[in-house]
Amino acid sequence: MTVRTRLTRLEQSARDRPPADVLHIISLVRTDQDPDRRPPGVYHYPSRTSVDLVYDGPEPDPAALRTLTDRLAPWGLVIACDAGEPSSEIPPDS
Repeated sequence: MTVRTRLTRLEQSARDRPPADVLHIISLVRTDQDPDRRPPGVYHYPSRTSVDLVYDGPEPDPAALRTLTDRLAPWGLVIACDAGEPSSEIPPDS
């Protein structure tokens, strides 16, 4: 493999890498359902690509949520954590 080929591969991998502040996962957690009992706020995981948005009330603050979703990668997920009431219905087999 030539040096030119190696440099071309390195350049391609650097070009395809997302920016450092891109989020992969945003978890929405109400304070009363947070197992860690954290106050409302944004909590980053050590990887810095996932965050928990802990909120108090029926829905998260729209401005805080918009700020985070603007940083969400095209393949990213927003996960709403809601314990809710368990369903007594069993889905039919497919």
